[in-house]
Amino acid sequence: MWAKYTNAHGGLNGHPVQVIIADSGGDPSLDQTDVEQMVQQDHAIAMVGDMDILDTTGNQQYLISRGIPVVGGDLAGNIYFTSPNYFPEGASFTTLAPVGITAAIREGKKNVGMVYCVETPFCEAGVSGLPAAVASAGGRLTYDAAASLTSPSFTSQCLGAQSEGVQVLELLLDAASITRFAEDCAAQGYNPLYETVSLGAVPSLDSVPQLNGLILPTSTFPFVSGSSPATSAFQTAMSDYDPSQPAGPAASIEWTSGQLVAAGAGQMGPTPSSAELTAGLDALKNNTLNGLTVPLTFHAGSTATVPNCVFLQEIRDGTWIAPNGLSAVCT
Repeated sequence: MWAKYTNAHGGLNGHPVQVIIADSGGDPSLDQTDVEQMVQQDHAIAMVGDMDILDTTGNQQYLISRGIPVVGGDLAGNIYFTSPNYFPEGASFTTLAPVGITAAIREGKKNVGMVYCVETPFCEAGVSGLPAAVASAGGRLTYDAAASLTSPSFTSQCLGAQSEGVQVLELLLDAASITRFAEDCAAQGYNPLYETVSLGAVPSLDSVPQLNGLILPTSTFPFVSGSSPATSAFQTAMSDYDPSQPAGPAASIEWTSGQLVAAGAGQMGPTPSSAELTAGLDALKNNTLNGLTVPLTFHAGSTATVPNCVFLQEIRDGTWIAPNGLSAVCT
């Protein structure tokens, strides 16, 4: 959708965009094979908006060795903030949960619990900053548990959180598991306030009654927003080029990642290269992409400045809303 919109508006510095997509199925080895083919056979000059949280370790060293810029993505790994050729489109994965939980604590939900997936260490890492954030905000972390995305039932975790008096529960699971989790808890008469992070949500979660009130911190602009020229362009592109697909957190991340590429494409010459795009991205300082994200600053030969602000969305009465609009909340 972003590529179609971009090409209809002149491309990247006059060059048409071609998007190449592969599904690695969560296999790091296949992930590396796919990426090598993209670079060596398809001549990709950048990886953009990568969503490979389960297998990203498969391609990291290859991309670093080849100097291929990685522009935006799931931001689940520290690699986005520790390698010069990675260009994050927003705050780190570990910033999301603490900001969202702090918002819940300020609404009077003092007892906090967290449940995270066992399929990738990034899930547990995503809540690593939660204990300190809860304590700082005046809350109490009373429950901590792991769970598998393939578990047939989450009843044991529900009962565990309920017995510890958890009022707000952080879930670092996929969207399908979050739905099942809330339904399993409701079947036990337990209905806490839930929070997840951007990649744990899909647009249809607002149709799950048990998730009413869900808090969703995101690294990029609220996907319901169309109140600024930049977010209005996103909504127009969704309507024009992908009308059957409702906007969601992943769409916001992908659009922002694409617009970050566009912002760095000014130095592209007749034959665009990874080096030219990298140089253009490194020149960006305190750039919000016209309000699509928090201020981004990159440095030639060094790592990105780590942003500490995120955007908030909620499900209220069966509808996604952005309570703070396009104003970010910071740790």
